[in-house]
Amino acid sequence: MIAATGGRKARVVYDSVAKHTFMGSLDCAAPFGMVVLFGTASGSAPAIDPELLNKKGCLFMTRPLVFPNNAHVETFRANAADVFGASLMIPWQRIVFIQDTKSHT
Repeated sequence: MIAATGGRKARVVYDSVAKHTFMGSLDCAAPFGMVVLFGTASGSAPAIDPELLNKKGCLFMTRPLVFPNNAHVETFRANAADVFGASLMIPWQRIVFIQDTKSHT
């Protein structure tokens, strides 16, 4: 990812793979950036010492789950309306991902 962006690191890194990519994801985040670990396709991410986030550039990390956010029917309906309503209101907006088979290597 860093080579594909000319050396620039990302302000936000989304990692859905975890075990095999998490440490590399930390390396791809810019100082004061956010690493969002939202999946475990290759297994759980390794446990880390929180000080590592400082050493990598004062990073922030989160591990969101959908279930607590939708625990109540009212919250679930409001979240669904936000997601589907937003996508219907701005259908021309796209998110572009860089596909790099050498990521994290």
